[in-house]
Amino acid sequence: MLVSCDKYSGEIDKALNTAGRNRGQLETVLNHYKSIRDTLGYKSAVFLVKNMPGLGVRDSTYGEFVPDVETISASYLISNIDLALQSARSNILEGQLSFKDFCEYVLPYRLSQESLINWRRSCLREFSVISKPGDAHSTYRILYSVNDSLRKAFKFSYTAPPAQIQNWQELNAKRQGDCWVMSSTAIYPLRAIGIPVSIDFVPTWGNVNGGSHAWNVVINQDGSSNPFMGCESTSSGYGPFNIYNFQRKPPKVFRRTFSAGIATEFLKNRDRMTFPPDLRIERSIDVTNQYVTTADLTVQNSRLRGENHAFVSVYSNGTWKPVFWTKVNGEQAVFKDMATGVLYMICVYVDGQLLHVGSPLYIDDTTKSVIELKTDLKNPAQETIIAHYLQSKELDEQLVYNMPVSGQAFYDTMDSVKANRLRSRPKVTESYALFYYQEGWRFHSSVTKKSAKPVVFESVPASTIYKILSGNSGGHERIFSYEHGKQIWW
Repeated sequence: MLVSCDKYSGEIDKALNTAGRNRGQLETVLNHYKSIRDTLGYKSAVFLVKNMPGLGVRDSTYGEFVPDVETISASYLISNIDLALQSARSNILEGQLSFKDFCEYVLPYRLSQESLINWRRSCLREFSVISKPGDAHSTYRILYSVNDSLRKAFKFSYTAPPAQIQNWQELNAKRQGDCWVMSSTAIYPLRAIGIPVSIDFVPTWGNVNGGSHAWNVVINQDGSSNPFMGCESTSSGYGPFNIYNFQRKPPKVFRRTFSAGIATEFLKNRDRMTFPPDLRIERSIDVTNQYVTTADLTVQNSRLRGENHAFVSVYSNGTWKPVFWTKVNGEQAVFKDMATGVLYMICVYVDGQLLHVGSPLYIDDTTKSVIELKTDLKNPAQETIIAHYLQSKELDEQLVYNMPVSGQAFYDTMDSVKANRLRSRPKVTESYALFYYQEGWRFHSSVTKKSAKPVVFESVPASTIYKILSGNSGGHERIFSYEHGKQIWW
């Protein structure tokens, strides 16, 4: 018997109303599980349908977006739900897997904007020799076994097609790509088996250059999680921030979900909201405080008045990159759970431009207080900056991975960076320009290095941040502050 419209909850009814001619297919799924009195099946269908608007496939040739809610078939959804419950039902009923974690990290029929195939059945056939998960010990044994199988033929590449448009069949056939491809490849078979896994990611690093980074997490029975890298050795203690001796710092860490999570407001109001195009907005939850020390970043500035949203940015590849947003309340913006010890710039987005509000600031690791780095314009102090290095040890360590060294030579090179024997120093006969920040970057002076001594810049405005550019910087410079005669790299 069909369920009438008025018996659906508001969220379900809203999703059904966006389905157009496809509404009947979605109602068929809901009524199927009602008719066979499968409570878990019905709740699973409700979860998928109410969170479906906004999801779809992106045509790789023409770029056209085709919404799932208007096209997905009842048979596909029923098959996905049945196979997911086939693998996980007993664990849900026995209390080893919460229904909430099942919905977010096992049940979803898609990861991003890939074309849909019956990937669960394909994965279950390929990994049929592996038993379904039970207790924590067997879950991790299965995870290690699956990941070990995936990594044997995998080749890391920055030039492979993006993970967002590849389905399981394409990922499994190519076994080539970046960290997003690696983590996506691992999710399909593990979810098919019934293991709750997701992707955690950093949108942009806070203390080194580069783009985003993604890795996998497995969700434990008690709600905690453990990181691992898909298609890579699943050794215990994987550190997603590790370089070698040093670590990258994340301003934010997000966990991808099927429900909207922090993207709820954006997805509901995308026609009226204007966000910077390079701000990565995913269906996700904020898990920063599961990885690093965090505190709320509260900013009071008259320039925020009249704005709907403010954005917090970090410096990367020569510019400020937005990583998170919040609503503005009068002249105040509060960014929840920001990583301490990372330098931020608050911005607003006006007429297609990201405009800076105030000065660079950070949250102190110990006191959790907000420290603003700015020059006193009324009584400007002067500083002599002695530049021993052009960039941080973190960046110098990252460069080692691009060098033709391996084995013991690799370890020796990394140790040389740590001991300051191999660092990016100013070169003799090269010219270096110093810029300081005061309501934007301002040129101070240019110096040519003439001897083995460090480059020195005299009479520089104090208490702000700086960057040193040479002819070949190319946006790869890092910013620093200067305290007690030392460069403090951010």
